[in-house]
Amino acid sequence: MSDTPLQVIQYGVEGDTTPGTAVPATRRLAGGKVAWTAIDENYNPQHPVGVYTINPTDPVTLMRGVELSFDGDLNIEEMVDFLEMGVKELAAPSGAGPYTWLFDPSESGANDPRSYTFERRLTEGVTPADIEAAFVHMKSFTISQGVNEPTKLRVEMFGRRAQSSTLTAALAVPTLTFLSAGMWTVFIDADTTVFGTTQITGAIRTFEFTYQTGLFPKFFLDNRSDLDFSSVGTGPRGVESLKMQVEWNGLADAERTAARANSRRLVRLRGIPSAGLEVRFDMVMRHSKGDFLTVTDADGNDVTEFDMVSAYDPAPGAGDPNHFEANIINNRATL
Repeated sequence: MSDTPLQVIQYGVEGDTTPGTAVPATRRLAGGKVAWTAIDENYNPQHPVGVYTINPTDPVTLMRGVELSFDGDLNIEEMVDFLEMGVKELAAPSGAGPYTWLFDPSESGANDPRSYTFERRLTEGVTPADIEAAFVHMKSFTISQGVNEPTKLRVEMFGRRAQSSTLTAALAVPTLTFLSAGMWTVFIDADTTVFGTTQITGAIRTFEFTYQTGLFPKFFLDNRSDLDFSSVGTGPRGVESLKMQVEWNGLADAERTAARANSRRLVRLRGIPSAGLEVRFDMVMRHSKGDFLTVTDADGNDVTEFDMVSAYDPAPGAGDPNHFEANIINNRATL
């Protein structure tokens, strides 16, 4: 028996043509790792049957399912897939290369996110163990950026019960475009202006924001035979939190005024990995508290933290979103 541990050699991914129907992967997911967790739940009744033993009767399976977590580096190619499975499905990008993927979710209606199939192969070098999960949607994503660090991405997803499968034949490793600290600019404006008016320089050290899609699995009494969820529901969506570490200066003073007035703030995070390519997040926010005073030290800098939550702008500027918009410009022409 070999003592060589099983190694992940390939993650594959593809959008489902028919939601919930698994399809062969067409591309390799290479920007990070995906952790799979079964959420299958059994009921083990402790019925009195005249013997002293734990769980003397057969269990009953209550539900099936899988949760997936992606951890890796943000890149402008694979981010399109995650936004498709959680924010909004796009038919196609605009442009003729580079291509523009604009995700502007509705606040009042369904955005029909696209479901995906995930594949995984484990092997000791001889016999592979392949599984797949279909009807995968995103619950949330978190993007974080530190000083002199790569841009990190974490994605939480859910899908139907993992099934055995024969993995799609070897997929080429894609060419990916990553981002790091020196590629980002930040803009903060009042909602009486438009996004991207006032760039903040020499003040912001880090940021982290989490977007909640509002998607959740729906179960009914007449469940599927696999005992996994029947459909996907949608609830409140938006940026759950935005935190920025900021050196205390004139910006901090101005934002204290906005916090005390509970004013809406238009925040733009824009990353440019190279000429003509871009990732941009526009979000309508408010400071979570009515004031902030705490100052700490970070590498000799007097810093404070902006802690912001999602807001809604009923009358945005022309072309601006009511609450959130993601825009990606890359060289990817199709889903």
